[in-house]
Amino acid sequence: MNSNSILKNNILEKISLIPKEMLPELETYIDFIRYKKSIKQKKHNLKGIWKGKGFDKIDVEKEISKLRKKTSNKLDALEF
Repeated sequence: MNSNSILKNNILEKISLIPKEMLPELETYIDFIRYKKSIKQKKHNLKGIWKGKGFDKIDVEKEISKLRKKTSNKLDALEF
């Protein structure tokens, strides 16, 4: 018997010792593990998802400058 089979048998043996009222919780956990595995296998290419949505027209440097000025003005207005 290989180590994978031994591990599976050990897990099955432990499952048989779990009280029946806890089996739904175990099933939920197993489903979660399987779900996590399927998510890791799916790789999505997100390159270009914002193309043509209007974000390419934003002048990032100008927007950052405006936000800095706005924040600076608010900080200057505070009294310490």
